[in-house]
Amino acid sequence: MHRAHQHPSSRRFALADFLHSTTDFRSTHPALATQAHGVGTARAELIALSLDTGEATVRWAPSDPSTPRVLVALMGAGRVRIESTGGVINRPPGTALALPSPGQTTVHLLGGPIECVLLSVSIDTLAESPRRFDSATTLPPLSMRRMTPLYTLLRTFIATPPSDGTDHHHLTQTLPAIIDSVVEAIAQGSPAFPTPTLSRRARRFVDENYTNATLTTASVAAGLGVSARTLQAAFAAEQTTLSAELREVRTRAVRRIQEEHPHIPLTNIAAMCGFSSVSAMYRSLRAAEPSPGPGMLSA
Repeated sequence: MHRAHQHPSSRRFALADFLHSTTDFRSTHPALATQAHGVGTARAELIALSLDTGEATVRWAPSDPSTPRVLVALMGAGRVRIESTGGVINRPPGTALALPSPGQTTVHLLGGPIECVLLSVSIDTLAESPRRFDSATTLPPLSMRRMTPLYTLLRTFIATPPSDGTDHHHLTQTLPAIIDSVVEAIAQGSPAFPTPTLSRRARRFVDENYTNATLTTASVAAGLGVSARTLQAAFAAEQTTLSAELREVRTRAVRRIQEEHPHIPLTNIAAMCGFSSVSAMYRSLRAAEPSPGPGMLSA
């Protein structure tokens, strides 16, 4: 089932918070960290670490056990090994994923100097929920050409102050798609995650490209390598249409920008959200909510 992505305002923390109970992560070697920054949202908690050491250990125990989370480790330099009572997917040397576990998960960072990103992600907001399994599996290494851009984007998101306005907004917009791409890459071929359905793949495509005002059912179908008729049938089976999904994604983006950045002109918001004009944005808002409120229609 597709889950609506959330883009809440983020909270940020540096090394002191990383070492205390405000996060899901604990370091057993705090003095060795030359840099540790993080960002937390309702969807995910992200940590970027740089360490001048040959080995370090991070313990992962989600602070809210009522919300199952997966752990993702991406290495920019060094190697990673995860120990957990739950299922673990290893993609040596530098990528791993741990499924929700009732106990503590230990992340061994090796082969320093170490550069890494750690993510604690709620499974309720992943594109596809993982199937339960309690063993470790090792799959072939992932292409650096595929993973390096994702790793770089995640580190950029962590390091970009929210005060950077539009730049931070665009990074926040793309975060769910980046996380889904990382999880999908690691889990591909494992027993933990089902193969995404065509409608799910289309929704992800829309999430990643809705700012393009020329996006249509035909262009999405071409991007997925299927016919427009096949794509329409996939959504018809769910009693909806791709056009309705695209309109909903763009409308949510408009509301989010208006809430977070109320002084951005509507012409800019329309362009940022993939509408060809302000009037097209108005029509979409009114279709979703006949009385969208004065804040949505103010210049």
